[in-house]
Amino acid sequence: MQPAGQDGLGGDGERRREPWSEPGPQRQRGRRAAGGADERADDGKETRRARQPVQPAASRRRREGQKTDGGCEVHKERKTHYFISAAKTAAPELAQDDSPVSRGARGGAMNLDDIRARLADPPGPDAAAAAAARAREAALTKPPGALGRLEDIAVWAAAWQGKHPATAERIELLVFAGNHGVVARGVSAWPAEVTAQMTANFAAGGAAANRLCEATGATFSSVPLALDSATADFTEAPAMSEAECAEAFATGFERVDRGTDLLCVGEMGIGNSTAAAALCLALFGGDAADWTGRGAGVDDAGLARKRAVVAQGVERHRAHIGDPLEALRRLGGRELAAMAGAVAGARRKRTPVLLDGFICCAAAAVLARAAPGALDHCLAGHRSAEAAHGRLLAALGLDPLLDLGLRLGEGSGAILAAGTVKAALACHAGMASFAEAGVARGRADEPDLT
Repeated sequence: MQPAGQDGLGGDGERRREPWSEPGPQRQRGRRAAGGADERADDGKETRRARQPVQPAASRRRREGQKTDGGCEVHKERKTHYFISAAKTAAPELAQDDSPVSRGARGGAMNLDDIRARLADPPGPDAAAAAAARAREAALTKPPGALGRLEDIAVWAAAWQGKHPATAERIELLVFAGNHGVVARGVSAWPAEVTAQMTANFAAGGAAANRLCEATGATFSSVPLALDSATADFTEAPAMSEAECAEAFATGFERVDRGTDLLCVGEMGIGNSTAAAALCLALFGGDAADWTGRGAGVDDAGLARKRAVVAQGVERHRAHIGDPLEALRRLGGRELAAMAGAVAGARRKRTPVLLDGFICCAAAAVLARAAPGALDHCLAGHRSAEAAHGRLLAALGLDPLLDLGLRLGEGSGAILAAGTVKAALACHAGMASFAEAGVARGRADEPDLT
């Protein structure tokens, strides 16, 4: 496997300018792509291969509200969506009367304009909170800048929580799960039913994400999305209809609980690294090989098939993918749309976000392309071992907090990075100032006191 980051765009290693230091510009509501009318006609001619529903035995035995061995609770929503939460939390805040969810409940069909409405005019950082954090960092008993990025994190968290000092008492990991029709093309080393099986494992408390959340003191919520109905094979038809894409986005958006201090976002879905690669190719260009890696471990022949499928899918939809949201619904998946929704929902609720690996960042890239500045409240939790992740982070201007060679998904890198954020905020709030400790300051012309 190619080492992460060696094929990165830019590659200069420079740290991103702090976007929270000044208010961002007002965003304009997006317009539909020119190909939108043709798209609806295209959807009318879609044909999908019949699939047998996949439902793990453990899930069939659970009734709504019945706790599993892992302390998780199963919640049924709508017809095919199930939320599996590691702890009881407050119900997600409902949308206002004119929201996509409310309109859908009244029988109106959701579409990509519902997503555009969610992205319009997002709140910016709190300049006063950021200034207070900088002032405190300058007064703490350490040489200026001695804690490196931990100091930047304290300012970032204050700016986006809108308070000083920022806190990390309520950390949540949201893992969205979905199935992909393109798996039938032989792009994964794992069968599609593993998605549902791993969702049951989350509920039983047996996954790495469960243990990492326990170690971090975070709440873990798994959100399966219509696992009995995979998306369409994107080499034959758009992966999702507008309604499916918009509904998945709205699920993620509404899932963010106001009052969460820090949100970590992750995914589970066999075949979703293929969808993410196709999405990145559509958004950033290049060749299929630039964005397509081994994912969960395909061999050389599988990698060749995967690259061919990515190239074929992007070429099939080329006339429409100039619109990032069209690229998402044609080449992505429900869990990618839901992750994008969660990131956007966190921005609306003033919750800073830690992104996970390649697939999560591919979903977030849709927001960055659709609304510049949409990721200003996000940090990259880590750089994964998937070869294209370094390239994608460079394209997004994100400098990862960790680089541990992870390639698991499940939000594992993001939740590990949450520990770094907790440490940064603990130092910021708990250290003594020079005045409090009676420690003399160094001379202004000698900032390095080591």
